[in-house]
Amino acid sequence: MNHYAMTKWRSDRRINSRFIWLASHEAVETLIRKRSTDLQWESGFFRIDEKSLPIDDVRTANRGLVNILNSYRGDVARALGSADSNRTRSMGHLIAFEYFSGMIAKNRDEQLLGALRALVRDEIIPRDVRRRRYRNAKRQASNRRQIEDLLKVCNTSNEDQQDLVDISLTATSSIDEAAEILRRLVLSTVGFLGSAVEWLLIDSTQYSTNSPSEWFVQESLRFHSPAWRLTRSSANSSQINGLSYSANDVFLLNIFSANRDENVWNGGDLFMPDRWSSAAATNATLVFGKGVRSCPAQKAAVKFLEEVYDYTRNTFDIKFRKNPMSRGLVGTISAPPAGLLSLSARG
Repeated sequence: MNHYAMTKWRSDRRINSRFIWLASHEAVETLIRKRSTDLQWESGFFRIDEKSLPIDDVRTANRGLVNILNSYRGDVARALGSADSNRTRSMGHLIAFEYFSGMIAKNRDEQLLGALRALVRDEIIPRDVRRRRYRNAKRQASNRRQIEDLLKVCNTSNEDQQDLVDISLTATSSIDEAAEILRRLVLSTVGFLGSAVEWLLIDSTQYSTNSPSEWFVQESLRFHSPAWRLTRSSANSSQINGLSYSANDVFLLNIFSANRDENVWNGGDLFMPDRWSSAAATNATLVFGKGVRSCPAQKAAVKFLEEVYDYTRNTFDIKFRKNPMSRGLVGTISAPPAGLLSLSARG
């Protein structure tokens, strides 16, 4: 992204001959909900490299994923106790992994769960969350081979999908592809939710409110938008908000800006949980996308965050100490500033 586009990041504009930056709520919502037929069909989870699996296979996998998510309930206390780091850009992601570990690999060999935990620590956190250049290629390759080898001995059934391992194995007949899909599913679970947990805990130290938990969680998600931007590709030629586009142009959808757009959100840059007393807020939020490619995990994600908020607020005194000069990181994932989150048990 060029310097000019970065200085105008709240404005809809063309960045270069191929990329279009949409930041207004009107443009983003119009494109992904009202004019979704202008977009190429793509799957965020179920793809190999940049190529999506066949649409019918993806629909089947998504149904299985939703069924698992809607029936799953983890243990917040155990997840918090298992996270052995209190550093942001790490702590929340470890909590999310431990909470959803029974959904990721239910009753599986501990070796597989350990390999997936190593994937989170050694690859997802440094590369996708902290946005550091990943340098340990040998460790990455070894971990991926281990996951592939362990998947070969897993039992699965199309009629009895119990975890993300089943979802991955039934989405494709190739073990290599199943391992890639499983990594993407773990990234989507741990990456975005991990940052959402950290932002939520930081917000709980900065804003005192008697608002219901659901309102506070929804406002934290809107205010920070852990999925800072989404990417979509155009299927044909048209224009939106005065910007012309052609087939195969790429839209960068600034969800953070759209979720603070003053034309939709009164006091968009203010943290106001009580705004969620109105159904208008629920209808307007773009945290989980809209339309045919909205996130299938949104109900489970909100439920998890509400459990974390209720448990930590009632059990701990929470403090956040930001590292001097540190700022939030933005990319696909919005990560908070580097610092320490301390949870001290009361009494």
